[in-house]
Amino acid sequence: MFTIAEAAKAAGTNSATVRTWIHNSKFWFEDHEIERAETNGQAHKITFEGAMRLALMAKLTLSGVAADRAFQHVLKFFDAGDWHCADKPARAPGSLYEAGETLIVGYAGEDEARIVNAPLDATLASVLDLSKPAAFVIHMNSLRRLMLDSLAQS
Repeated sequence: MFTIAEAAKAAGTNSATVRTWIHNSKFWFEDHEIERAETNGQAHKITFEGAMRLALMAKLTLSGVAADRAFQHVLKFFDAGDWHCADKPARAPGSLYEAGETLIVGYAGEDEARIVNAPLDATLASVLDLSKPAAFVIHMNSLRRLMLDSLAQS
């Protein structure tokens, strides 16, 4: 378990920003991701999944996505999987694809980001729809490694 401040720092943001998101109902942790402090002055603790939820939110907002829209992308990744798609590998909610790389791609002018299973040998150009300008690409495998490394040091 990690404090929100530790997770925020590892994600490249700060706890004041996270508190603002939560206060403005732009972000929240699921009940299973947070252990609330029992007394004032104690820090709330979050699971690694909660830290990853926060990290994705931070990456998206740092990429210029408005907080309310960013959280919709966070919810899509963490609360929905790909179990319903018979023509591609399954991905459990909040998980990476077992094979290849997991990317979250947002295109300019589109409300919903796409969760993409990219083959390990693929180029970014072969994965993206080049007829549309990409607004952001988040490499979830790299973000997970970054959070694991950063939180291991805290």
